[in-house]
Amino acid sequence: MNDLLIAGGLILAGFALRTFASVWLGRMGNLCVLCGTYLAAMALFHSVGLAVAVTSLWLVVPAVRVLWTAHHFELPLDKRFSPRRPPSREDFPQLEELTREFTGEGFVEVEDVGWQSAKWEQFSRLLINEDLQVQGSIHFHRQGTGAMVYVSLVSRTADGRQWTTWNYPYRLGLTVPPEMVLNSEPDAQSLADLLARHETFVACKTAAAEILTPDPERLVEMTQDELCRQIDHNLDAGLLQLSGAGKFTYSWRGTLYVLRQFLIDLLRYP
Repeated sequence: MNDLLIAGGLILAGFALRTFASVWLGRMGNLCVLCGTYLAAMALFHSVGLAVAVTSLWLVVPAVRVLWTAHHFELPLDKRFSPRRPPSREDFPQLEELTREFTGEGFVEVEDVGWQSAKWEQFSRLLINEDLQVQGSIHFHRQGTGAMVYVSLVSRTADGRQWTTWNYPYRLGLTVPPEMVLNSEPDAQSLADLLARHETFVACKTAAAEILTPDPERLVEMTQDELCRQIDHNLDAGLLQLSGAGKFTYSWRGTLYVLRQFLIDLLRYP
């Protein structure tokens, strides 16, 4: 009974630690949950093998779900952005607040775009700050009942390169072309913080390059072109494959790549 109480305490402490923003506290929380599960299984089954098997379910079950989702992922090859109304306030309550943050930093709205299929919905609000020469985007992605919100900041240089800073919380499930450079800042505390990190990132990487001012007339076209180049790059790399009827899906190599990214995230973040 004492072992079960200790195990329960470790699991509760682990979930409590995972609520903090600190990556290290999140990792400690993960470790507490795993240790607590192992102790509880040992107390119930008195078998090291069964205890290890039960504990591994914390990793195996989500990994299998990721494999299943990635392998059945399918999108149209000619996925095109088009003008789109924002999701409802019930579905996307953060949109107004994020828009206020952007306009408070000197950005102006350009267009709302997106696309939708039977299983996926994507909405993006595109903004620009001509003084800072930065494109901002507010993203809303929904798959089934799950949804994700994140923002990105993009600077483009005259040599054809694109420098992106975003707070997307996970590792990307695709590779990016060499002319596209990602700076992931999932722990940014606010848009102002993310913008400051983006400016530092761009200044360090583009000291001798001319930064282009975003053209509001071509913003949707450029965003669409960059998406197409990323898809083509991953088709060439073998992570994506054509599935017929004008659609593409992950290859087995791409599915294993997504699993690898997921496992890295599982170890890196709470």
